[in-house]
Amino acid sequence: MAVEYNTEGSTDANAWSGSGFAANATLVAANPGGPWTTNLDQSANDITYLQVLSAFREDIGNAANPLQVEADAIGLDSYIRYRPGGGSMWLKAEDATGPATINNLDVGGSGRAVLVGGTFTNVTQDGGHIHANQTTIGTNFYAFGGTSRWEAQATPITLARCIAGKHIFERTITTLDVSVGSEVVIDDPGGSITTINMYGGTLIYKAGDAATVNGTRASLIVAKPSGRSRLAQPRSFRAACEL
Repeated sequence: MAVEYNTEGSTDANAWSGSGFAANATLVAANPGGPWTTNLDQSANDITYLQVLSAFREDIGNAANPLQVEADAIGLDSYIRYRPGGGSMWLKAEDATGPATINNLDVGGSGRAVLVGGTFTNVTQDGGHIHANQTTIGTNFYAFGGTSRWEAQATPITLARCIAGKHIFERTITTLDVSVGSEVVIDDPGGSITTINMYGGTLIYKAGDAATVNGTRASLIVAKPSGRSRLAQPRSFRAACEL
């Protein structure tokens, strides 16, 4: 489908230069507009992509009325790119029958992405803030900057690769990579991380278990109120302390 652009100044989430949200739609919010307050339920549409760029500085939806859409029309190449000049976006992966999938979510710029349900297969971040609530499943998370908080959820994150930024996890992770430039906080009292690989940065472990901890150049801080945190002995750390 042809690329469509948002109508400047409109508060309608479905005001575009063409038909707007539809199957396989390719949408670019490159004009100032918003806040988007109407036509946010687009759960009947499985789009190819939606891009929100720096000229857009207003909110998209709210906690009670998020943008609802599915983005896997062309498989793993479908995506939502959220790189606004400001504002927040409340986003739910939803189709006509219920929770659905957004294959790729790319977050940067100066905005805040609040994820309020559904499955996000690959989440990439290099700026802004991500808040994933308890109904949101995240499969893979690649952080090159920004800040994030992942609330408790029964489905673990398969891979969390934190290169830079500050990130808080209140849910289980299968494999966690922590690199120079990142600060990672683990606060998951009932969870157990299978493998932690420390290449640098700082890991603050407040609660939960870890079966294997590998690291050669890192700072490990184990804060365990009420004995809630148990970690396997790391092979080697430049600095390790227990609070």
